[in-house]
Amino acid sequence: MVEDNDLNYELFEVILELRGFRLSRARSGREAYELVSADPPDLVIMDVGLPDVDGIDLVARIRQDRANAELPFVCVSGHATAEDEERAASAGVVRYLTKPINTRSFAQEIEEILGEVRPGDAHGDNSDGWSTSPGVGRRRDIP
Repeated sequence: MVEDNDLNYELFEVILELRGFRLSRARSGREAYELVSADPPDLVIMDVGLPDVDGIDLVARIRQDRANAELPFVCVSGHATAEDEERAASAGVVRYLTKPINTRSFAQEIEEILGEVRPGDAHGDNSDGWSTSPGVGRRRDIP
């Protein structure tokens, strides 16, 4: 999860960990790039308004690496615009959510997104064996 705001991160963390997800956190674009490059996760939740880089631009940069070309990204923003949503779609973002998020449906949306990604799609193999069925198995870290 890429989120610079502590309160927002804590909310995401509580919601997702209650559903069995494990999160890794990056507070900046640089930290996110390094984290994803070192060990690509199953999904990245990206804040659009980071202090050092535009989150959508960072998605495009990360996806330029062939190892991350199919990595699913969810962008979240407190200042969503139609232009940002179009840019996000062009960068390959699978879902664009506006803050404040719907706390009742957020974890389910993440499970649905992961269910749409077949094992191996994001990483080229199925060696980690995670299940795409909601609530079955646990995924690797979500930065």
